[in-house]
Amino acid sequence: MRGAQPTPLFSQMLDAEGATPVGRARIRDRAERLMLAGAQEMSAGIAEMNAATSSDDQFAMRKAALRLHQGAQQLEAGLVALDALSQAAVPREAAMRWFQENLGLRSPVPSDRPATGSSRANLSGFGL
Repeated sequence: MRGAQPTPLFSQMLDAEGATPVGRARIRDRAERLMLAGAQEMSAGIAEMNAATSSDDQFAMRKAALRLHQGAQQLEAGLVALDALSQAAVPREAAMRWFQENLGLRSPVPSDRPATGSSRANLSGFGL
């Protein structure tokens, strides 16, 4: 039987413990590990993509592209967490701001500039 699953990074940031020095250190450690795992996943995806394009294997290209995407999500989730920790705001506030921006409930662009493009919900990275 496996042990308890780790709390998702997003949930740790929302938890009140994230405001304590110990909680912030845990979030930082988790974010750094997530970024490293994401970078490794992307490296493996690039190697797979090179092999797939050499053999013109479209199925393998799709698998490699998915691996690259998943790695990028992990890397981004770690970066967002580190950004939240570097701000004066409590991690909970930064996590909620990120969540609202990714759901399109809040513009990431300052209100004095018009928003361009579209926002899509991409929340799976924080569940890792």
